[in-house]
Amino acid sequence: MNFSWPLIPVLGGYWFVAHWNRTSSTVSRRSGYHLFFLAAIVGMFLHIPGAVVVAVGYWMLSLFYPPACVEKWSLFASDTYPCIAVSSFLSGFVLPHIVNPFFPEKEATHDAAANHGDYLGLLLAEAIDHTLPVALVLESRKVHIGFALNNGMESPDGEFDIALIPLISGYQKPDTLVWEFTTYYPQQMRESQSSMLRSIVIPRSQIVSARIFEPPDP
Repeated sequence: MNFSWPLIPVLGGYWFVAHWNRTSSTVSRRSGYHLFFLAAIVGMFLHIPGAVVVAVGYWMLSLFYPPACVEKWSLFASDTYPCIAVSSFLSGFVLPHIVNPFFPEKEATHDAAANHGDYLGLLLAEAIDHTLPVALVLESRKVHIGFALNNGMESPDGEFDIALIPLISGYQKPDTLVWEFTTYYPQQMRESQSSMLRSIVIPRSQIVSARIFEPPDP
């Protein structure tokens, strides 16, 4: 058996975990060895549909084609592992398209973020889904309130920049920690056509706290 053949199901396993909604969100968060072993385990299980495909293919060939074709196929597949390996890869390529309708991508992404403790990403996703403003307090004690344009849950290392359409900016008083607002952004800026042109970008590493912003009662 050629050593390269066992790697073919691993490639199929990688394709499956990278495109199945349930696991695709975790692929970018895993290190090289963890990802390789995950792909290898999935590739091992893909041998089952791969063997079924080879068996069904041989059976259909024997039904619809002359015995000479079946004999040539038997000679080619005398060592059936290469055929099963290729079928396993093809199974990994096709199966995500079959099972993804049963696993919504949004729900899977949120579950992956929760499993990795990315609660800032979950909060931003909730704010984006319900069009709610968020309040971000930075290390410099600056305070920015606005609508988030991204949640960063696809970031492989959890470090990402947040694009925010600003509504209000200010700072946190060092003695009382009360927010003092100094800038109210004009309505025309918020309603400009390009979201990125009207946004400010904040590195996640500078954020001390975040929450959904609720205006105080008048």
